[in-house]
Amino acid sequence: MTLLKKFHLLSTGRLSVVIAIFYALIAIGSLQLAFEGTNASPVWPPSGLAFSAVWFFGYRVWPGIWLGAFIANIVVFTHNNGWAFIPAAPVSVLIAIGNSFEALLGVFLLRSFTSEPFFLSKIRDIFKFVFATLVACLSSATIGTSTVYFTHPAPGVPFDMIWFTWWLGDAVGILVIASIFLTFHRQLWRISSWKNVLEAVLVGLVLIMVNAGVFMGRFPEYGFYSHVTYLVLPFAIWATYRFGFPGATLSTLTTAVIAVTGSTNHMGPFVGQRVPEDLVIVECFLGVITVTVLSLAAALFERQQAEEDLKYNEARFRSLVENSFEVVAMVDPQAKVLYTSPPVKSVLGYNNAELVGHSMFEWMHPQDVPGVEKIFQGLLKTPGAIAQATCRMQRKDGSWRWMEGSGCNLLNQPAVAAVVVNYRDITERKKYEEVQAHFVSIVESSDEAIISKTLDGTITSWNKGAEKLYGYTAQEIVGRSVDILVPEDKKEELVSIFQDLEEGRTIELLETIRRRKDGSFIDVLLTVSPLRDNAGTLIGISSITRDITERKKAQLAIEESERRFRTMADTAPVMIWMSGADGLYSFFNKAWMTFIGNVNDAELGNSWRKRIHPEDHSRCNQIYLKAFEAREKFTLDYRLKRADGAYRWVLDTGVPRFSSDGYFGGFIGSCIDITDRKSAEEILRRDKESLERLVDERSKELIKTQKELKQFSRLADIGTLAATVAHELRNPLGVINLAAYNLKKEKNDLGDNKHLANIEKKVWEGNQIIDNLLSYARIKIPNYENVRILNILDECVASAQGRFGEKGIIIEKKYEDGLDIMETDPNQIREIFLNILNNACQAIVTPSGKVGLKAQREGDMVRVSVIDNGMGIAQEDLDKVFEPFFTRKSKGTGLGLTICNELVNLHQGKIEINSRQGEGTTVCVLLPIQRRIHAETAPD
Repeated sequence: MTLLKKFHLLSTGRLSVVIAIFYALIAIGSLQLAFEGTNASPVWPPSGLAFSAVWFFGYRVWPGIWLGAFIANIVVFTHNNGWAFIPAAPVSVLIAIGNSFEALLGVFLLRSFTSEPFFLSKIRDIFKFVFATLVACLSSATIGTSTVYFTHPAPGVPFDMIWFTWWLGDAVGILVIASIFLTFHRQLWRISSWKNVLEAVLVGLVLIMVNAGVFMGRFPEYGFYSHVTYLVLPFAIWATYRFGFPGATLSTLTTAVIAVTGSTNHMGPFVGQRVPEDLVIVECFLGVITVTVLSLAAALFERQQAEEDLKYNEARFRSLVENSFEVVAMVDPQAKVLYTSPPVKSVLGYNNAELVGHSMFEWMHPQDVPGVEKIFQGLLKTPGAIAQATCRMQRKDGSWRWMEGSGCNLLNQPAVAAVVVNYRDITERKKYEEVQAHFVSIVESSDEAIISKTLDGTITSWNKGAEKLYGYTAQEIVGRSVDILVPEDKKEELVSIFQDLEEGRTIELLETIRRRKDGSFIDVLLTVSPLRDNAGTLIGISSITRDITERKKAQLAIEESERRFRTMADTAPVMIWMSGADGLYSFFNKAWMTFIGNVNDAELGNSWRKRIHPEDHSRCNQIYLKAFEAREKFTLDYRLKRADGAYRWVLDTGVPRFSSDGYFGGFIGSCIDITDRKSAEEILRRDKESLERLVDERSKELIKTQKELKQFSRLADIGTLAATVAHELRNPLGVINLAAYNLKKEKNDLGDNKHLANIEKKVWEGNQIIDNLLSYARIKIPNYENVRILNILDECVASAQGRFGEKGIIIEKKYEDGLDIMETDPNQIREIFLNILNNACQAIVTPSGKVGLKAQREGDMVRVSVIDNGMGIAQEDLDKVFEPFFTRKSKGTGLGLTICNELVNLHQGKIEINSRQGEGTTVCVLLPIQRRIHAETAPD
């Protein structure tokens, strides 16, 4: 697997990271040569790396280019130029965008210009590559220069100088670096021998020496010796001419490395005041050199390809002539052979040297020479004329072979100046024609009628057998339509036969009726076959017809005997079947077919057994096979599918059949429908089960009704009790509460008296008991309105904190998004969550108690959960917590959760309690967001 393919297998993320690392390392080094404070470097190899990456791996790698460019610029701005990170970051982002867009745009333009595989193999490819590079680099230069110049302008460096340096560095980077990858990818780098290796090493050393002399030397006057740089060009051309694209790309890379190194160290003919300005001139020179040698390499490659194509075409045409099955010969006007192609060895046994100079008539059969010679002389009279002939020619081994040839007069064409003759061996075809003639003779002598017809039914051949069968002579019938032989009621059959043949099917052994010349009808056995040409196209129809009139008479006699047997069997009042010695069923009587429906041929044998109910199938097979092997009587019952699809129970009895000499001939049996009996048994069983089930259901309903009546009676008593308690206790509780208030008012020093506080607390608890009793006795259907559920929950939390704040209990709220308006009864909802929060706070007996309130949306429902870390509920009490007056607390009525459960049910919701004693309790209330229709109402 090549390195490129391995990179292709990487994911986009990993590939982008690899590209970013290489890009950033090369870019950081290149930015050391930039104008101070601008990051505009005249030497920019990363542009070529980015262009190559997008070309080979696609547009998906742009994040890697962007990341590498961003890292390089942010590092150089902050460490080399002294910028702070905050101002350097956005500038680096914009420059990285320009670098990424440059590579994407360049590849897009290059792919848009080329509709065929592109690899710099033609001169027009070079100019497309250069144009796409120059245009794409405008984007990066413009974005980068504008960003740097207008945010942090560098003193002493004008905008146009920065822009031109940026654009030139990117362009030359792509031309020098990308061209290496593009040509290397196409496997143009191949060395054919060790001599080429030595020459390549020599060229490389000379290039290095010349470039070192030009760009590593010290010249006394700036610019005066710049013309010495062109000493490099002849050696670059040498490398390109000898080694093509590898020589061109490596020579430009070598020159680029040495020239940049020398100019950076103030050496070479382009040394001036500042290194970046010197490198701009170096890059201009490198751009010219690169385009020049790449164009030369493409021109050389095109010429090489043209020469190879010419050689290939010449070899191909020569191969066609030399490997053809036909012999190609050239003869002069005297019929002397000038040339023969190699196939003549296999056709006649001679080689070219044995035939050249001899007349072609020397090997021709004497009887065929006059005719062929006459055709040849006529051919010579007309330049460009073509003639054909068939003759016998003698092989070297003395055998005669039939040849078919054609000649073309090309004497007037200087390049040929001969008569070109193509001929081939047709001996086998001649033999086939003889066999075909023999076959025709057989057809004519056959007693069966053999007829051929066109696709429209016109008779084209008619043998003696057809004449004898139908009474027509060939002269009378050939050319007429085959319809004359077909009775009127068989016309559609004829159309069907033609359709089957057109679809590729052969009609075999079709029994039908045909009409003779005298108008009488005969029974025939017909076989019809398609006639096709060499291409497989249907061109006609052939039929073979045999008279089966006598056989039909014998068959009718057998059928009459069988008909009498069937009549006897069909009069039987039961279903009768018969099987052969092979165990396959061969006969069903009328009663059977009436029951099961008409049995087709496919159901004879054992296929009818698929009508047996799947649950009975295995059992029936076992009993039948066991009886068949033992040759003994069997009886079994099973369900069988009737014609209307219904399964019916049948009682099947079978006995073995033996001939007079003891030969086992199979079984004969009968079936009786016993469904009614089975149904009666099933009805009795079902009625018994139904009666037992009905008694059980009625008993359960009675128990439930009694429980509900008891509950309603209890509710009525509670309602009466609640009204009496409210009347009898509220007045004394009010008097006690007023007295405590007056004492506190008259005696200012009693404000913090614990006895008065205890009195007020007990009065409040008494009122709560009365309120719970009244609430439970007067539960109503909810009065729905749109409310904000979170506001109600906040009110309940505030009430609980006000009451239990002195215990140090923390209530934590967690509301998820999506909760707002609900259609509900606000008073009942408030009562639900006040009760639950009060219970949670009362359950906490430790100072570090916490209560959690969580609200979230679940589809069209709201789930509110109250979680405490109190003492929990015993597992045996969890099923009783919703029962009225059930409580394990020393205080309270035990109606709080009962009321909550009733109110939640009235809202078509659900309440759940999960608790572990000593760990805490979780109460979940699930309520619908929108009002639902009530299935039942609450008691008044």
